[in-house]
Amino acid sequence: MQVYFKENGLADFVSGNGVGWIEINRNLKKYPYAYSKTLEHEISHSKSNGVFDIWLEIKQFIDLKLIKQLFLFTITHPKSWNQFSPISKTIKGNYSLNFFIMLVMVMVLMFVGAMVYGVI
Repeated sequence: MQVYFKENGLADFVSGNGVGWIEINRNLKKYPYAYSKTLEHEISHSKSNGVFDIWLEIKQFIDLKLIKQLFLFTITHPKSWNQFSPISKTIKGNYSLNFFIMLVMVMVLMFVGAMVYGVI
C-alpha cells in the first residue's frame, strides 16, 4: 500500500480506479503514538468492505491516549482542521466525501434513535 504525505488534514484511505492509497499528514510523525495508530486505522479501512467502517471509527475514539495526541496535534497544526471539511481534495486530485458520509450516517442514526424512543 502506497503512503503519501500531505500538509493538511489528518489521514485518509483513498481508493479510485481499483487502486487504494493512504494520505497522512507529515507533521503527525512528531506524535509517534498517534502516527502509528492512525496509520494502522487507515490500513484497517483498506481491508474493510465498508460495512464495519463505523466500528473502526468508534474503536478509535475509545483510545484516550490517541485522542489526547490528536487533540494536541490539531491545536498546533491548524491545517489539520481541513479533515473536518465535508468534501476535500486528495493529493491525486480526487474528491473525498468521507466526512460528509460520516455526518449523514450520524444523522440517520440519530433519526432512527429518535423514532425508536418515540421522540418523533
